[in-house]
Amino acid sequence: NVVVVGGGPGGMEAAFTAASLGHQVTLFEKSSSLGGQFDLACVPPHKEAIREARDWFIAETYRNGVEVHLNTEATVESIEALQPDEIILSAGADVVRAIPIPGVENTVVSWDILSGAVAMPEGRKKLTVLKSADKSDSIRLYVPFYEALGLKTVILEADEAERRPEELADSMVVSALNQKDLLSYSSDTLKRMADCGMRNDFRTIFLLHDKRFFSLFREPSFTDRCLSPDETEFLKKHAVETWLYGMREDIWEEAEQHPDAYILKHHCLGKSEKVYAGCLTEKEEWQELFRTGAVKEMILQPFKSQRIFPAIWKDTKLDDYICGTILCVDDRYFG
Repeated sequence: NVVVVGGGPGGMEAAFTAASLGHQVTLFEKSSSLGGQFDLACVPPHKEAIREARDWFIAETYRNGVEVHLNTEATVESIEALQPDEIILSAGADVVRAIPIPGVENTVVSWDILSGAVAMPEGRKKLTVLKSADKSDSIRLYVPFYEALGLKTVILEADEAERRPEELADSMVVSALNQKDLLSYSSDTLKRMADCGMRNDFRTIFLLHDKRFFSLFREPSFTDRCLSPDETEFLKKHAVETWLYGMREDIWEEAEQHPDAYILKHHCLGKSEKVYAGCLTEKEEWQELFRTGAVKEMILQPFKSQRIFPAIWKDTKLDDYICGTILCVDDRYFG
């Protein structure tokens, strides 16, 4: 007898998997429909294919005989009344809005915009996106998405932000700038960005980014000092195992000879720069990384395939994927 709380992707999969194994399953969902984050994920332009995944999850839930209670918030009393043997909590997360950051009252949460819960702030009818030279596939979605909401959308390259300050006037501003871009600007330009209500905290840009840190999650000399045994076990289950160059020579030798099972990533670069999935990299290019010593600046991880969803972008069929990052190190961050 299993009770599942929450009808999002995780709750539905837990429910129909348990039911398919012969268990009696009851699912509580406080909203009027199943779907959870799927409902928001399929809203942006060219993400319509995710709706098919949502519909499949819902169909599987009912097909496997899960007893679904919509518009029902799970309580201690309602759960105890079912006398469950197991309870699976899949109620999802919520946005932390009370963050002690100056200006947080001006922010808008993307969930609220996608769900239509709020309009654009202060009645502004234009969105200006400040784009860095960094690789960023998501920039291409801004124009069709926000224009569908009735906003004129302007994309400014990093070097245009100082030359075209008039674009920031009466505009909602979203920054995709990097640290180098910000350091190149005059104080007047930075003040103009802050005064116009830019939706990104400047400190977002200055986060430390070093993937070598993940190797510590399986290092007892680290985990024993700052984590409980349960927290350590959680990380071992959910964080991808990571090896630095010089650690586990047998694994690095195995990776050099059998690249399909591994992925190499530069330890301090982001946005998919210098990332080499063995199964997608030519053998000669992979071996060249080892011959030249480029791997000394990289971390090695087992390659994990991700769930693929078909998508269409400008009449071109593409494979899209959903991935997530576990917030497991700190509960106060900018981004």
